Amino acid sequence: MFLPDGKASYFQRRLNQYRDTLQEDAPRHRALLDTIDEISLATVHALWTDRIDDRPGDDEVVWLELWLRRRPGELDRFADFAEATSVQLSLATIRFRDRLVLNARCSLRQLSVTLNSIDEMAEIRRPATPMAWLASEQAFEQRDWVDDLLSRTQAATDEELAVALLDSGVQFGHPLLNHSLRASDAHTLHQAWGLHDAIGHGTTMAGIALYGDVAAAAATTSTVRLRHRLESVKILNQVGHAQASEVYGAVTANAVARLETQAPTRRRVFSLATTAEDVSGERPTAWSAAIDALAVGAAVDVTATGVTLLDDRNDRAPRLFVVSAGNVRSHHLTPNHLDVSDLRPIEDPAQAWNALTVGAYTESVDMQHAPAAFHGYTALAAHGELSPFSRTSTTWPAVSVLKPDIVMEGGNAAIDATGSTVDHCAALETLTTRRMDAVAAPFTTVAGTSPATAAAAHLAAAVMAEYPQLWPETVRALVVQSARWTGPMSKQIASATTKQAKTSLLRRYGMGVPSLVRATRSASDSLTLVVQQHISPFSADGRLREMHRHRLPWPVQVLQSLGATEVDLRVTLSYFIEPNPSRRGWQGRYGYASHGLRFDVRRPTETSEEMNQRLNKLADDLESGGNSAASDGPQWVLGSTQRVRGSLHSDVWRGSAAELASRGEIAVFPVGGWTKEAKSVDREELKVRYALIVSIESAEIDLDLWADVAAQINVPIEVTL
Repeated sequence: MFLPDGKASYFQRRLNQYRDTLQEDAPRHRALLDTIDEISLATVHALWTDRIDDRPGDDEVVWLELWLRRRPGELDRFADFAEATSVQLSLATIRFRDRLVLNARCSLRQLSVTLNSIDEMAEIRRPATPMAWLASEQAFEQRDWVDDLLSRTQAATDEELAVALLDSGVQFGHPLLNHSLRASDAHTLHQAWGLHDAIGHGTTMAGIALYGDVAAAAATTSTVRLRHRLESVKILNQVGHAQASEVYGAVTANAVARLETQAPTRRRVFSLATTAEDVSGERPTAWSAAIDALAVGAAVDVTATGVTLLDDRNDRAPRLFVVSAGNVRSHHLTPNHLDVSDLRPIEDPAQAWNALTVGAYTESVDMQHAPAAFHGYTALAAHGELSPFSRTSTTWPAVSVLKPDIVMEGGNAAIDATGSTVDHCAALETLTTRRMDAVAAPFTTVAGTSPATAAAAHLAAAVMAEYPQLWPETVRALVVQSARWTGPMSKQIASATTKQAKTSLLRRYGMGVPSLVRATRSASDSLTLVVQQHISPFSADGRLREMHRHRLPWPVQVLQSLGATEVDLRVTLSYFIEPNPSRRGWQGRYGYASHGLRFDVRRPTETSEEMNQRLNKLADDLESGGNSAASDGPQWVLGSTQRVRGSLHSDVWRGSAAELASRGEIAVFPVGGWTKEAKSVDREELKVRYALIVSIESAEIDLDLWADVAAQINVPIEVTL
């Protein structure tokens, strides 16, 4: 049984009512409770939102980070509970708009003493453990930490899943990487370069791509179970970014071919944390278009004279690329870091439509372990704000693709007491593995969108490990669907007065910070529907051909009974397009993408037939250059005219449960593309894939909703052609 977030006392009342009427012929709630043999710590376990492997044993007394709901007197009540159960609380707390965070030294079993007390708790996490100081320790002291981590690490045994790093190579011999990178899985584009990581960048990415949070892995005492391996292709051999002499679209395709020749059946996430320095991604380039073509499944033919991308529609294997948005250079850092980031456009090839593009935010604000030279300095960016090193697409034209898609931890910068000097500070950066050359120290720190990209690749691989049957399009969608804006991001978006202004902020923050817990299972108070389908966009004469309509198994009567209770409907549509990279005419409505897809939800007063008629008219209107989709109302955060740039569309509808009850269908339909007019394409046989993720969320929904949904999950999805 699933117990929604904050509903433990609701369940407790039903237990009491069941107990009090147990002697009667028909005890209350018997259908719910008669099948339960034992009530255990499952409620407390469900509140754990970090990696499951990091969760302590039920009786292990450790420091835990508790996220309490902001309610009148919540801290006093929890303090009373702590005193009564000998739970030690931290002296300091931090308050957000709807959460209070404190640390408690206790066991999970102590927290489960009374279900009523759990209502105060929204989440349980491992406490943040600043470990950047470890990189400044002597090499022999670092090795003690390495030996401890190695003793607790279980390398992945699954040879069929890897994060493939397209970078400067990975150092062989690094003790934290050896078990997960075989010599046969390391490649170089030029034999003269060798395999050794001469720059160090690839090795720093490898630690994050493999472990995710290296600091957490080093700090914990639990077993670290790795679920994927590493692959490496050395595409760089000098300090800096992409060399101008290289055609990096061909370089990337060549790297892909080498990996797939070595292990053709392996599932992998391609991680590219290299960008063309100061080359804006405003328009498609050969590099970004090559990534789009590779992602949609183009085959690669490598010859002595070059690389050819082959369009074989009958034998496609789509690929997932995770690409860095590019960094703000150190000499550009100023106190007004948001303005600086907004004026520094995302770099090539991060504009690739089919890539998962990663920017950076930061939670690193603790200067406690900073070197003495930083006395009087403070963190530049606020907790939860954009990292000072992250670029954005806020200056791009409205027709441009929306990037980044998500943000991950990218470290912070430090500013002195006068507000005039901004500098890198290792205490505010991410701990990772170091290229061990003359200095045999295995750890270092790194900041920017590169570590954010490696972390996103790790997350995507974790989703693949959990659900091997998912397509790359679906993994990308789940990662984005799991993303949430932090407090500072939400505050800025809420203060935006127009959807265009909100879209501009989306070009800074993406859809926010993703969560592995949310990406791999229904989070507390949310229910998620995942659809993978093929659709035929066009008929032989180029007319729009199919529309898919999916019936959502929401419990209509329960939602109606909840009346004005606020709920969120979150939708993400992900598909891969074939690129047409010619700049002549690329800004046309359908000049770059082979096809486009859109989603639309049934309006409250519509019947299914009326929805069909409206969407047919909408599709025709969009084909002729109209804008009918804008009539969907203000409840969407972005709206149907703002969310549609690119091949990844995500939005949130916010309204009452009663209104959601009448929105029980969602449609996916095509809107055109260059293949619509291309006589060389067999439009009749053209089928394209899409992934659709739909979820409903609320902090107030009652337990009955989940029981009712569970009874409907076998309802088949309706597809209307």
